[in-house]
Amino acid sequence: MAGELIWSRTAVDDIDAIATWIARDSAMHARLLVERVMAQGESLLDEPGRPRLLVELDEIRVFDLPAAGFRVLYERHGDDLHLLAVIHNERTNDAD
Repeated sequence: MAGELIWSRTAVDDIDAIATWIARDSAMHARLLVERVMAQGESLLDEPGRPRLLVELDEIRVFDLPAAGFRVLYERHGDDLHLLAVIHNERTNDAD
């Protein structure tokens, strides 16, 4: 896949908030987590067959990718991937 990975402002803010929270205990762990989540996002460009379809409404299809205890939500637009949000697994389980 020769597309581009585009992080939404919300997804960047989510990663920043997660890193800030983890950094209260360990700056190193915060940095490592951010690197892992970002690497998972980048890997989607190389392995497009991995996603799980989360929501499909008319023309909107949102996929989710598990990443280091979090879920990266994204949409495909042609070859490009738009990362929408990064949500902790516990937050998604609270909705059940």
